[in-house]
Amino acid sequence: MMEKRDRLFGMALGRMELPPGDIPDFFTFSHFSAVELPVEHWTKPADGGRRSLRLGSFRSVSCGNIMETALCGVIAHTLPARRKEFADEAGRVLAVLAGKGVTSAVLDCNLEEVLGDPEAEEAMRGILLRLAPVLLKNGMTLILPFRAPSRHQPCELGRFLRRSLLPCVRTRLEVHPFEREAPKPETSGGALRLDLHSILFVYDADSGSRIRKTHVQPWLDWTERLGVRVPFLLCPNSRRQRMALPEASAWDGIAEELQNG
Repeated sequence: MMEKRDRLFGMALGRMELPPGDIPDFFTFSHFSAVELPVEHWTKPADGGRRSLRLGSFRSVSCGNIMETALCGVIAHTLPARRKEFADEAGRVLAVLAGKGVTSAVLDCNLEEVLGDPEAEEAMRGILLRLAPVLLKNGMTLILPFRAPSRHQPCELGRFLRRSLLPCVRTRLEVHPFEREAPKPETSGGALRLDLHSILFVYDADSGSRIRKTHVQPWLDWTERLGVRVPFLLCPNSRRQRMALPEASAWDGIAEELQNG
């Protein structure tokens, strides 16, 4: 019998913006040990769908974007008073999550538009510093998504994170494997080894793109060469989630193969 590998695979249900009632459908796959849930799972009154979730079987549980996506995307370019309001509300949400036992959560602040802009970088650092007390007090990790491929070099993000001096802030590589120039681990993630929290594969499943083991293996090999163990998550974008379950099923099969291979 082949030895089962210590590898984590799962679904980024928070990134997929699934309706709460659809989430339990993704808990039927037997080879997932990681999951990202929408923030509403913890911050809104429970309904039947939320109550039925059993998270004990997952070794990695995180929260999706804690603030409204449209606002996150522009917050570094708004007035200081607006940024303070944003940080205060984000801190309140993080405190609620901490009270529910959540230890990691995403803040998608559109790094593509922040990096390389000194004023935006300084504004974003200010927001992170305001969030630091609640993160440090509760032992939480804030996850900043970074696109791969990106028009920025990973070393730019690494520099930004190190200037912030916050060990509670890390990054998630959001890999787009079907772009014309598919991202490669050494170039898209090489400078982020110590800052890496997770790897997410995101693509348009309605276009005919299908996740394959060949898309995952180079990233898995790269992390294991570096001695980095992170969850590998999937986000197949699909209108009305038409292809979400079929792609999750394929991902479950890939997880089984990679855990045993």
